[in-house]
Amino acid sequence: MDVFKGVIVGVVGFFICIFLLAISMVYVVDVTIGDADFMVRNAAAVDYSLLLEDIMRGAQPNELPENFLNGKAGEINRSVRGFVARIIQSVYGYLDGKIGPEEIKVPLWQLFDELRPLLAEAEYNSLRKQGQNVPKKSFDKRFDIIWRELMSEIPDTLEFDEKSLTPEDLRTLYGIRDGYRNFHYAYLGFILFCVVFCAIIFFVDRNIPLSLRHVGIMLVITGLLQVLLIILLHNMGTWTFVLDKIPKYLKSYEGVLLAALGDSFFLTTILYLVTGGVFIGASVFLPRIFPPPESEEKLQP
Repeated sequence: MDVFKGVIVGVVGFFICIFLLAISMVYVVDVTIGDADFMVRNAAAVDYSLLLEDIMRGAQPNELPENFLNGKAGEINRSVRGFVARIIQSVYGYLDGKIGPEEIKVPLWQLFDELRPLLAEAEYNSLRKQGQNVPKKSFDKRFDIIWRELMSEIPDTLEFDEKSLTPEDLRTLYGIRDGYRNFHYAYLGFILFCVVFCAIIFFVDRNIPLSLRHVGIMLVITGLLQVLLIILLHNMGTWTFVLDKIPKYLKSYEGVLLAALGDSFFLTTILYLVTGGVFIGASVFLPRIFPPPESEEKLQP
């Protein structure tokens, strides 16, 4: 019978760990990917000058110097970050129901009008540093032609148009929006499952100190697993085989994002470890404070 109880407690404890991890992940998603301000802050780690460098290399048949936009990287990144922040705020505003789809409009022509002289100057200066003494008028003429070709493929205004989407795409979009609005209910669901499984352990053990010990062990195990997860997330950004698979303009962003995700696990990790320690300590001290009644001695004949 004791073996059977042990199996039940082990299986139930495994599911408790799973749901505790699920609660942590819901919390992390809520305060990171689900938060527009978090996304805006971390989007600043993207090197947009390297992204534009890749785009311009594809638009120009001639070979350009490596990192030819470095001279204006700071100004380029400041200009692009403002527009990226507007896009992110608009998208999250739509998902949250604060704005309608018709209000999602970003005038890209303003961004590229601001970027054009910066890109041209950075490229011209870089060519000169490489020893290519291209006449300024000749360079400006060639750059104008390439710029017009590039801009012909980019819309003047980035806007959301539901009419251009298929019914299937609309259903997917509405599903994402509804899921975003109802995301907080996931907390209640996973907490309810944990409570139910903890109640099963108390029912099987029929002993409060022993049940507290079992639940406390599950909490500590989950906390230790999350400590390993935090260490993993903080170190993944430095792994060469991971960095080699992402574009160079996202390498800094990838490390910052993984570290931020790891930091977001700290709250639930500390909560699990402390609560688990309290439960285990209570399972030790409760029998000493409230000793169980001694069994009655059998009457002698």
